Order: sequence, then C-alpha cells, then structure tokens
Amino acid sequence: MRGSYLAIDQGPIVVMIENYRTGLLWNLFMKDPAIEPALLACGFQPDNTVGLPRKDQGDLDLTVFPNPSADGAFSLLFSFGQAQTLSAELMDYQGNVLHRFFSDKKLPAGQTIEKVQAPALPKGVYLLRITNAEHRTSVRKIVRLN
Repeated sequence: MRGSYLAIDQGPIVVMIENYRTGLLWNLFMKDPAIEPALLACGFQPDNTVGLPRKDQGDLDLTVFPNPSADGAFSLLFSFGQAQTLSAELMDYQGNVLHRFFSDKKLPAGQTIEKVQAPALPKGVYLLRITNAEHRTSVRKIVRLN
C-alpha cells in the first residue's frame, strides 16, 4: 500500500484527547446559554460533587495542564466572573502541604493562566488545593511523572 491515509473515524481522536486532557471542548460547549436548559429539560441533574460552585455565583473554574507532567511544570487556567484573591498549594494525600505556589494573589476577572513549577518530588499523584478569599476550596489531582 502506498501513501498514508487517515480513516474518517480516526480524525476525532485528537479532539477527544485534547478534551480529556484539558476539558477545553466541554467547557466551550457548556458556555452556550441554550445547553444547560436543554439538558435540564431532558432530565439531566447537575453534578455538584466535584469542583467549585458554578462560575455565575462568583466562583472560579480551574483547569490544570499538562496533567500528568514529566518535569513538574503546570499551567493553571482560571476562569471567573469577578476578580479573585487566590492561594495555591501542593499537598500529599495525607493533607501535608509540600509546596506553596502562591498566597493571596490577586487575579483579574476573565481567563488567566498562571504557570507554576512543583519542587523535585518522586513520581506519584499529588493534590493541588486552590483557596479563594471566601475560603472556598477546589482540589485537583495532579500527576508527576519522572
């Protein structure tokens, strides 16, 4: 067989990988104001078990990428409707704070990317804790690959 071909069903795989990695497509999809009422009309129930409350309640939306990270460098994509004062800490599963990325940092409304570098740690799964001025907390699992 000569040449190289990409089958029609393989094209969406790249898009699916990016959505799994960063949630980009899902987040863009859910920004459409018609989607949430349509889902509710179909009987879907909001899942409030993970993350912070909805952005329209003055809280933030957080995406961590790349995750996993080979060198401990992460980008934190924040999105919120009003300016926030945040603190970010890296913890182990026992709740011990291993590193403080920043404390009481003022970030403007909208989308902001903060690049952070984790200290040299063994490979494994750690927790990133983000806390705002109202003491609302979001925790994300991050993976360190060495």
